Amino acid sequence: MYYPNIAEDEAASLQLKLGEWKPIPRVSKTVPFGYEVAEEDPDTLLPIALELEALEQAKVYRDRGHSLRDVAEWVEQVTGRKISHTGLQKRIKSDSQRRAKAKTLRMWAARYQEAIQKAYRWDQKHTGYPTELYERLLDPEFNIGSIGRGIYDR
Repeated sequence: MYYPNIAEDEAASLQLKLGEWKPIPRVSKTVPFGYEVAEEDPDTLLPIALELEALEQAKVYRDRGHSLRDVAEWVEQVTGRKISHTGLQKRIKSDSQRRAKAKTLRMWAARYQEAIQKAYRWDQKHTGYPTELYERLLDPEFNIGSIGRGIYDR
């Protein structure tokens, strides 16, 4: 198979690993590359593993300095589904933004959990404040607005 402007050794080593991909909710009229509308539920998009794996490999090729046009042409040859170079660029950018946001949210969650644990230890040492507040703070269903202001006011 011919891959435009991608070195033969890179193309020969291409092994798309069809991993585990999950369905996602449909949030717009446009169906993103790598997904198809579920027949039983038009609000759910089912993953197409080959296309998603090709996108992941396309990101690697793009990072190695290949042009978007060449990489988009390669993706089309591998998957049989057309994607323009601008569509590929948008997809790479949105994936990057989503991953960065998820990483930031996980970092915040870790910091908040650490802060809750420090506050718990401080309260136990200095005030003896009841532990149920901290158990509630670590509960994902907990609504912080339910405790109101002045949590130390009794």
